[in-house]
Amino acid sequence: MPDHVLAQTIGVPISVDPVGHTGRSTKLTYLTPRWQGLQLGVSYTPRSDHKGAAGLNSLVSASSTKKPYDTDNLSSVLQFMHKFDGGLELALSGTSIFAKSNPEYQVAELKRQNIASFAFGGGLKYANIGFSAEYVNNGRSRELAGQGISNAGQLINFGLSYTHGPTKVSGGYYYSWRNALGGGTTPATYTKVKAKGNILGAAIDHKLAPGMAIYVEYANFQLKNPAAADEAARLNAIYSAAGGSKQYTSPTPSNNTNAFVLGSRLVF
Repeated sequence: MPDHVLAQTIGVPISVDPVGHTGRSTKLTYLTPRWQGLQLGVSYTPRSDHKGAAGLNSLVSASSTKKPYDTDNLSSVLQFMHKFDGGLELALSGTSIFAKSNPEYQVAELKRQNIASFAFGGGLKYANIGFSAEYVNNGRSRELAGQGISNAGQLINFGLSYTHGPTKVSGGYYYSWRNALGGGTTPATYTKVKAKGNILGAAIDHKLAPGMAIYVEYANFQLKNPAAADEAARLNAIYSAAGGSKQYTSPTPSNNTNAFVLGSRLVF
């Protein structure tokens, strides 16, 4: 489910990727040959805000609206895949990410914790039925430094699918939880508040021809962060003190949303 269809509650994790996932950022990657089902991959990303041939502005302005970025990002993954004689297929993976986190504003009040996150996942497939599960722990990655209350959250998610001819039906459940930072704008008033996310989803994918398919997706989002207003106000205060503009206005502490997506896919 694309995240751009959702007006997200601040401070509730909704991504299946660990904090520090660099996506399409410019990187150097090495994958070992697969041996006995095992494969190791290592990736180094100098700066996560540099993508391809796009120009990189190294100047940091107090009014910059860019997001926090990473430097010296080192990611590794260990995978295991095996197909048993009876037709059962098993896949397992473990991922770790370590990086230096850089704030969006170069002010002392906005120093952020370095990234140290990890994930474990696995999947089973037999005949036309598939099952997958994942656990992610983001530690205190990118949280404000100078306090030991908030963290970047943890999550679990499960998926089940059934394929019949050209049609695949799937469903999943996602749950995340995080220690949010409530209680005002100064460390003396900080308090720990629980933020939670529940997402239920379902999808139908139908192949019209080789490489061509249509699909429909549905998801229900139940997001709650009682500290959303405090976290937004704290960041806005830091941005304003740095000479920038407020980036969060009228944050909502909870959100219950239904989302629908209808689309097509063409693969060459």
